[in-house]
Amino acid sequence: MRYDTLYMWLLHAERHTIIRTYATNRIELRWGFWPEEWKRTKRSHPMINARLETAADKPMFTSSFSGRHSLVLADGYYEWRTVGKRKQPHRITLKTGEPFAMAGIYAREPTEFDTAEKNPVNFAILTTKANEAVSHSHDRVPVILLLGRENEWLPPTPMGSYFFPPFPAELLTSYPVTPKMNRTTFNDPAAIALARAVHSR
Repeated sequence: MRYDTLYMWLLHAERHTIIRTYATNRIELRWGFWPEEWKRTKRSHPMINARLETAADKPMFTSSFSGRHSLVLADGYYEWRTVGKRKQPHRITLKTGEPFAMAGIYAREPTEFDTAEKNPVNFAILTTKANEAVSHSHDRVPVILLLGRENEWLPPTPMGSYFFPPFPAELLTSYPVTPKMNRTTFNDPAAIALARAVHSR
């Protein structure tokens, strides 16, 4: 088991725990979105994120945004901050350390076999403009749903529209972690431990 639920872009081929529209049970889906109605070629690349501002209008996301919503569960995520010529990984969490839910959309992968094993469900995470708590690492952040209001994203409205109140910056914290996080195979308690920040040279 990894020491964090979500690696923001690093482990997009892995499975993560989500809750889907109209279903109360938690399931594990593959991170990397591809619409089931689209044909896929060897050059096709699944999308791990969808911009909240444009997802309703993008052909790739329209169907899922209007009717297949999900809660992506996590206790933190990672972003990389450029410091000089180096990249310093940061872990972003709630100050309380509690888990939280991010807004996602899901779809099945196209296949000639109509079985759960051969036709795994996949998902993407909605992103929005970063607030001041994390903008030093990246200009985009996952859409974190307000605590206690997560179910408002499940089920979607008939047209799939939804207003996301900005997540309060004062509830978030960010801290540097070991540069070993740059390796996809790294799985150690140090992944969530505070590390000495890299300084520019």
